[in-house]
Amino acid sequence: MSAAVHEPAAASENPTFVRNSFFSVISGIMSSFAGFASGIIVARILGVSGTGTIAMALWMVFAAVTLSDWGLTGALARFLPPARGNPAETRQVTTYLVWAFWASVASGLLLLAGAMALWWPEAFTIEAWRGEHGTLSFGLIAFCFVIHMANSFGYHYLRGIERFGTIATYSISGSVAQIGIVLVGSMLFGPSGAMIAYIVGSLPLAIITFRLALRGRPIRGDYRRRVTRYSATLWIAGLLSPLLWTRVDLILVERLQGLNAAGLFTAAAAFSALLIQICVMLCGAVLPHLSAAGEQGRRATSSATLKAVLFLLMPMVFGTAAIAPRLIPLVYGPDFASAGLPAVILALAAGGSVITIALSNVMNALDQNAKLVIGGATGCVLTIALGLALIPHYGIMGAAAARFGAQATVACITLYQLNRVQPGTVSWSWFRPIAVASIWCALTAAGILHLWPSDYALILAVPAGGLVYLALCRILLKLDEADIRLLGLKPSSSAGRAASMMTKFMRA
Repeated sequence: MSAAVHEPAAASENPTFVRNSFFSVISGIMSSFAGFASGIIVARILGVSGTGTIAMALWMVFAAVTLSDWGLTGALARFLPPARGNPAETRQVTTYLVWAFWASVASGLLLLAGAMALWWPEAFTIEAWRGEHGTLSFGLIAFCFVIHMANSFGYHYLRGIERFGTIATYSISGSVAQIGIVLVGSMLFGPSGAMIAYIVGSLPLAIITFRLALRGRPIRGDYRRRVTRYSATLWIAGLLSPLLWTRVDLILVERLQGLNAAGLFTAAAAFSALLIQICVMLCGAVLPHLSAAGEQGRRATSSATLKAVLFLLMPMVFGTAAIAPRLIPLVYGPDFASAGLPAVILALAAGGSVITIALSNVMNALDQNAKLVIGGATGCVLTIALGLALIPHYGIMGAAAARFGAQATVACITLYQLNRVQPGTVSWSWFRPIAVASIWCALTAAGILHLWPSDYALILAVPAGGLVYLALCRILLKLDEADIRLLGLKPSSSAGRAASMMTKFMRA
């Protein structure tokens, strides 16, 4: 393999949380928009059945990626930031994890082949990719799996060395390519053409992984055991995370209600998936930021970080739930109108996932990721049990209700665990105002759509909800200079000036 193409930022550069979060949000928005736009294009060109086919293929890919990750990507984001300024240690950690990565890819391909042979044997036939609603071939799905594995590893490597600007650049290029190819590919080659687009979109960051050099001696001794133990517990927690639950209920819908129901559920869940993706990207800088910080003052830093993240995400959750019934038929077409109400429930359920993911990043920084297994196991059991009980009788509405129950429960468990490990991290003094303002944001938008039942009402409903949210935050939410300092903002920077203006605006 060739030499590594990226080195860690020098310690003197000291990238700030806000700067890194800015680039992380940019890359997250582009990646999320690409996935969202691709889903719309697939739905418009291939219809409900074609949407179900692509959804099932991607379900296979993402499930295999989750099962084969082994916690390696999380270890990159946890152990590379403290090694910043020590190139030798960085190379040793990277070399060890790259070797483990290629072993995980090999095991993942075997797992994917076995699962598809039992679950989707049609993918092994020579006619699999033919026709408007073909099942897609195993080769195409397996290649997509390898690229997505490499994409995830490359992303977290750059995240660990805090090169968020590079992540944004590669995400933008991949997203633009994906949208263009999914349009042309779906029209010319059906599901296979659409699948190629999802491969190309992940290729830029995957190339980072392919070009990482296996150089230097891997870490050994206690350090290696610490990294391995952290990766293993993180992997187990990841298997039970909200990112996996959002795929379990899809397979239950397809098995119990059929491919058309899976297509409708995919459309209903698109907005909640978008919210979760934005949350993951917005939280991308949280773990490196807290891992690089010293133990002294970590509670205050964690609290300030969570306050900033949830301040942005909570109104998105409730606002999306308010406008989802109008957006679903507008975006996907009238054939998907019945997915509107389930989309409301799924958007609210995403609020539980948003809280869980944000708090989990703090738990990971505290090396308390093993405790996340408890909440994850509870959520997984609830998702399956409630799904099996509700989906046969209530269809995709039952699936939406099952997800809401599971994700709300796990959010409460994670909140309880974090405040036991690090008391006072999440304070009702700032969480309650954000939640109340977000609810009123949603009620404002929903009220406008109720009084003016037209697609054009969205032009008024969205900004009106946002203004109500900001106004209530100004009255209810108190910010101080400590938050600005702990997030790494400098008054002389443009971000610092913007934050200072926001602080003045929100002070009562």
